[in-house]
Amino acid sequence: HVYKLGETYNIEKRLLGFTTSYIKPCQVKLKSKKLPDSQIAEKILFYMLEDHRIDSNREFFKCDISYIKKVFEQVEKYFDTFSLEYIKLKFDTQYSKNREDKFAISDLISAKDI
Repeated sequence: HVYKLGETYNIEKRLLGFTTSYIKPCQVKLKSKKLPDSQIAEKILFYMLEDHRIDSNREFFKCDISYIKKVFEQVEKYFDTFSLEYIKLKFDTQYSKNREDKFAISDLISAKDI
C-alpha cells in the first residue's frame, strides 16, 4: 500500500483534492494529535520514513500502516518529551534551506532513545 502523509488544517478540503475518477476515494487512516509545530513534526516524520518514500519531492510512502503508526507515535512522544524550544534549537527551520535538516533531526533523535 502507498500512503500520502502530510500536515493539513482542513482534512475534508484536502481529501476533496485527491478525488479523481482514476483512484478509489481516499480514506484517513491515521491522525496525530495536535502538535505545537506541525511543520517541524512533519519534517521529523518524513526523515524517519525516508527509506519508504517513493519520490524525494513527494509525500507518498510505501510501507505497512502499522509501521507508519509507530513512527507517528514516536514523533508525538518527541513533542511530549522535549520542549518546543529544545526541538526548535535542534531543528531550526532555517536548516532546511541549507539542506542540513537531516543532521539536526539526527541530533534530536539521538538526544534521547525513546
